[in-house]
Amino acid sequence: MSAQGWFYDGQSSIRHDVTLSLYPDRLEINGIAGQSAPEVWPLDQLWWAQPPNANGKARLALQGDSAARLELDELNFIAAIRQACPEIDRSSKDKGSRRRLALILGVSIASVGLAVFAAATILPRVLAPLIPASVEQAMGKAAVEQVIDLVGALENNTIKRCTVEAGYAAMTRFRDRIAAASDYSGPLEITVVDAKMINAFAAPGGQIVVFKGLIDFANNPEELASVVAHELGHVIHLHPTKGMVRHIGLTGTLDLLLAGGGQGILGTATGLMLRSSYSRDAEREADDAALKILQRAGVKTSGLVSVFKRFSKELPGMPKSLRLFSSHPLSEERAARLSAQSSAQGNAAMSAEDWSALQKMCDPKKTQKK
Repeated sequence: MSAQGWFYDGQSSIRHDVTLSLYPDRLEINGIAGQSAPEVWPLDQLWWAQPPNANGKARLALQGDSAARLELDELNFIAAIRQACPEIDRSSKDKGSRRRLALILGVSIASVGLAVFAAATILPRVLAPLIPASVEQAMGKAAVEQVIDLVGALENNTIKRCTVEAGYAAMTRFRDRIAAASDYSGPLEITVVDAKMINAFAAPGGQIVVFKGLIDFANNPEELASVVAHELGHVIHLHPTKGMVRHIGLTGTLDLLLAGGGQGILGTATGLMLRSSYSRDAEREADDAALKILQRAGVKTSGLVSVFKRFSKELPGMPKSLRLFSSHPLSEERAARLSAQSSAQGNAAMSAEDWSALQKMCDPKKTQKK
């Protein structure tokens, strides 16, 4: 049985007028320009790229070939194809379903990717400056509480805040000094906790936590002051708040898009602090802010280089539990910048009496008179 049709090779827009010949096992397409032999399509591989419509027009395709198409409009020939290949209607339906599913999946994946990108890059920059101060402070306090609890669990100890009066007063004087020398106008709270972790971290809303391990690690008050000023630099540039928004946004976005239960959004503060790894630009901004703060306060800035170099050199050999919050790797580029700008000129970060009181503020027994 023969009929006339139109063939498109899928590589160009050229329409070939062809003659179709139907056999028990195949369909031959004759007359394709540039081909001396007929194009052979096995019947068991045919499917309707466009099923026959009310006017009798249809479009055939070959499984495995996503481009070539064969148009025909002779009703008798279409009926003969259906009779010779009874599975064609079902296979075409399945094929169409698979194509629709592939399209849906492609769009869904693209949507998820776009949403994740927005949550990770756009939302933090846009939303962080808009968060009310009261909300930001609440976020920061919640983060501090969660991290303190977690550190206590890791150290198998109940972590307490260090509140010995003389040390607390010394830290307050130091806090007021660097706050006055900074561009930060919000409330600033520095909490010292009795933990062995050798680090400090900043949380949203002007919250800075200093671990006792860092005070013990510092060779002098200038090294401690440099780390705290660096953390204040992160606060000034809203890095902790942006990180919190990013983490919550990613968690919430993925929960929503992937039909999660929404769990973990309220508990993201701990995850944020544990996985806080600022970008190179963010670290550079915090470094520059720390230098400016220390210079304005009249404090030696040499501690900013020495303490971070000691972090990079000495912390890797310490127990993992003590290195958990060591998030201040000093790259060669940062070291060069800081070394060129820092100076040993200036005053001490605090008096010898205040430094001694700060070192003892977690141990009430050391402050008792004999």
